Amino acid sequence: MAIRAQRHVTRDRNRWRLAWLGMLVGSALLATGVASAADDASADPRAARIEFWNREIAVLRAEVQGHSAAARAAGVERRLADLPPVAPEWKIETAPITSGGQSGVMIVVNGAFLFAMAEQDLAEGEQLDAVVASATHRLREALEARSAQRRPAVFVRGLLISLLATGVFGALFIPIGRLRGRLLARIDAARRGDSNTGLLSNEVVRPVIVASEIAAVRSITLGVQAVLLYSWLALVFSQFPYSRPWASRLGAFLWDVLAELARGLIEAAPDLVMVAAILALARFATRIASGLLRQVETRRVELSWLDAETAKATRRLTILLIWAFAISASYPHIPGSGSDAFKGISVLVGL
Repeated sequence: MAIRAQRHVTRDRNRWRLAWLGMLVGSALLATGVASAADDASADPRAARIEFWNREIAVLRAEVQGHSAAARAAGVERRLADLPPVAPEWKIETAPITSGGQSGVMIVVNGAFLFAMAEQDLAEGEQLDAVVASATHRLREALEARSAQRRPAVFVRGLLISLLATGVFGALFIPIGRLRGRLLARIDAARRGDSNTGLLSNEVVRPVIVASEIAAVRSITLGVQAVLLYSWLALVFSQFPYSRPWASRLGAFLWDVLAELARGLIEAAPDLVMVAAILALARFATRIASGLLRQVETRRVELSWLDAETAKATRRLTILLIWAFAISASYPHIPGSGSDAFKGISVLVGL
């Protein structure tokens, strides 16, 4: 019964972890889309985006013949929806136009007027020719994606690749979870064991070391699983024309995060080496002090200035002082130690 109950607990934990990872990836996907929309809105409140088939075609800002930018964008989207889903060829043409004293360029698809870009639609620093060229490129891409989505071969190919990717993802994701369980079990077994050697023999720092090991194992394994889930989702999205923009956003966001982490790691490398050196010296000093004071405690060594009865308390106090000095010396070299958040956490731990 106990084993069965433990299995149920483990399954519940795995479900919660998987849900947490899914929420993390979903939040990142939502953040990439919301951030881009928020940037456009904060840059110019008049901006109205033309969206078609999960893609942004262009941004309108000007009022033309009494029609606001939002009304113009809505009209363009209606005309896009009225276009046939499939065509032998998407012929997109542009031509200069002047209306109501405003000049611009109109975009025609297979002989049907779609919309016009006016000079007043441009943001600061933009050129009309470049904006129109980008809009026509995105428009062609969206129309071709909508046509491709209706082809059975495209759908079947995407489905097969997605299933294969899901199998590979499961073959990597599940063993990492099992590895995490085995590592945590080993840490727990080492904590329960009576080890008299090494750093864990110090009663003062043992709980800190064990907690750090547990946190490191969970953080690393969950981080790897999150990257796997994120990569799998981006790969699956990239297999279908409609969802390819989501894959592009996920990929760009992931690479930006990894590049930022790598840059920060490289910049912090000298400080991390210094912290490691200080902690290594502290460990060496505590082992020497602990070994000597244990000898006094067991009366194998006699010191004129230290009694065996007080050796145990002296050993604990000495180890505590060594690690306190090591933490104080390494604190300025810890990345982010100068931030207000880190200082607040340090005060909280001190309390």
